[in-house]
Amino acid sequence: ASIGSATLYVPKSAVNLFRSFAPWNSFGTILPITPTAVESLIADDVSDEAGEPAIYDLQGRRLQHKPARGFYIQGGKKYFVK
Repeated sequence: ASIGSATLYVPKSAVNLFRSFAPWNSFGTILPITPTAVESLIADDVSDEAGEPAIYDLQGRRLQHKPARGFYIQGGKKYFVK
């Protein structure tokens, strides 16, 4: 495939700029990127019975107890137990 048949995605504000300058203007199609992002998060059930922040492993699984060793996340902070 040649660059003339390729599509280049760029920020919307820069489409005309990319169309004006080499080597970018060699692309067959130059389109604006449609941005996506996480706009907000809602945390459910983030504390245990005693009101302490929930504990998670690094894969995002909720743990019932602090691990005897290794990394864990509690209250948005990462901890390490030797």
